[in-house]
Amino acid sequence: MLGAGIALRRRQATPGGVDHLVCAGRRGARVLGAVVVAALAADGAVVDLTHDPLVAGRIAAHGGCAVVVCVETIVPASLDWCREVRDSDVGAAILLVADHAEPGLVVSALDAGADDCVTRPVRLGEITARVRAVVRRGGSPRHVELRVGSLHLDPAAHRVWRGNEEIDTTATEFALLAELMRHSGQVLSRAELLDLVWGREESETSNVVDQAVARLRRLVDEPFDLATLETVRGVGYRLVDDDTTGTPSSKGTGGGDT
Repeated sequence: MLGAGIALRRRQATPGGVDHLVCAGRRGARVLGAVVVAALAADGAVVDLTHDPLVAGRIAAHGGCAVVVCVETIVPASLDWCREVRDSDVGAAILLVADHAEPGLVVSALDAGADDCVTRPVRLGEITARVRAVVRRGGSPRHVELRVGSLHLDPAAHRVWRGNEEIDTTATEFALLAELMRHSGQVLSRAELLDLVWGREESETSNVVDQAVARLRRLVDEPFDLATLETVRGVGYRLVDDDTTGTPSSKGTGGGDT
């Protein structure tokens, strides 16, 4: 498996407007992942580094940023991940960076859907140049506007609307809404939201996610007599199209959570 990495977001960046996502591999690749993040950030990009390859896969499947996968060596799970993202048919740009790999595995990675594959030793400047190149070739869109029903979010302008009415949000509320919209119809756990929005700066036992969701409901649902931000008890939260929601009282599935 790809394993866990280290999460870091440049805090001055516009939430929801990430240029590149780095997914570090198993523990041995975490240093490599951190170095790649630093190099991309120094190159002027807005970068996230995620702990979870499943989170990386979800983000990649929605497009909007290039994905750099850092691994110790190329294994079958790495190839399967590339195939799954490529099968989503969103044109995400994928660069695989490996500490070491046999030439045959590099060919397999390219055949599996990676746009490029680099093995060490390699200069950091070459990695950043290759990322720029795969983005140019793949046409991965930057700051893709998001729409879910009557909700419209523009990451580049940092603006949100429900229908024709603009909604003012904080940076955290904006980032949370952007992730829920990118994964509309899917349940995101608190752990996933902590990774995506807070970069794991908070403990999983913290109620920071619940509080942010409650604030967001007061902004995007309650003034419009809607209940699109749903709680799935014991699992997490889901944003649905307002055309598919029930009554405003049906905020959750199973009840009991925020």
